Amino acid sequence: ITDVGNLFVGELYFTAYRQSIVETIFLTFYGRITMKLNDNLAIYLLIAAITIYLIRMLPLTLIRKDIKNKFLRSFLAYVPYVTLSVMTVPAIIYATGSIYSGIVALVVGVILAFFDGNLFRVALGCCMSVFLTELIMKFIQG
Repeated sequence: ITDVGNLFVGELYFTAYRQSIVETIFLTFYGRITMKLNDNLAIYLLIAAITIYLIRMLPLTLIRKDIKNKFLRSFLAYVPYVTLSVMTVPAIIYATGSIYSGIVALVVGVILAFFDGNLFRVALGCCMSVFLTELIMKFIQG
């Protein structure tokens, strides 16, 4: 019996021993997947680098004059805020144990930020609202 160590697959830890055909096939298949991913990793990184470079370079080379259109200027001014909110709001909602406590935390955070604006108090209020909401939900469910 040969111990090949602990393999991490998904969220399960397997201690694999080469004592059956199935485990040998699994180890061979897992090794091929890792090798294939490592072989193509340089290509994936190159494609990502070219894409990021083109996204940043093309506007600088194609648009040389100042943008005079008010609508387009205001649209471009709001792009960073929209992008940040599109990434942050779902993360707030789905970061907790329940979607309901995430929504409560989002509402509490918006209200506290609007009236107070202190980042520490907003974060503390959101954490406390999630804790209390989860506690109430466990109490209601029995």
